[in-house]
Amino acid sequence: ARRLHLEPLPPETAVALARRAHPDVGAERARRIAAQAGGNPLLIEQLTGADPSPSLRLAVAARLRDVSPADRATLGLLVLADRPMPSDLVDAPVDRLIDRGFVVATPAGLTVRHTLLADAVEATLDEVDRRSIHARLAGLLPTPGERARHLLAAGDRERAYEAALAAVATATTPGERAAHLG
Repeated sequence: ARRLHLEPLPPETAVALARRAHPDVGAERARRIAAQAGGNPLLIEQLTGADPSPSLRLAVAARLRDVSPADRATLGLLVLADRPMPSDLVDAPVDRLIDRGFVVATPAGLTVRHTLLADAVEATLDEVDRRSIHARLAGLLPTPGERARHLLAAGDRERAYEAALAAVATATTPGERAAHLG
């Protein structure tokens, strides 16, 4: 058998499929369905105008059962980063996760394939895991604003405050300064 690696549908095609599969939902909800599915046609068709069904969430979560602890930690890192991570900032191998369809490489960086998978990964993280991953992110990310956010989530309020003040010093707009001070 020959294995084919299919790329996600482009956003505009995914939205068109969502509109065709769910003619009763509006344009904004179709965009959310397409984004939630990460361009996966099967998920686009399975998702409805409401939240994903419990059985669909369980099916997605079941894919995580045989993921190694190291790969699960890498998935957690990508989920809690809350943005695509440049591959040079990810301090763990991701080839296996890409091959298994958990992670995609985009021009902006590495990210979990779709939000249903990200939600399933996030649900497996306990508070200790979350704090550890946030501390790891704080050590990886280059900007003081991002470091501050992750240090705070890791429970390191003192270092988060210092990083936030450094971010304020380099902020270029009042709104950005206020966000860092917050």
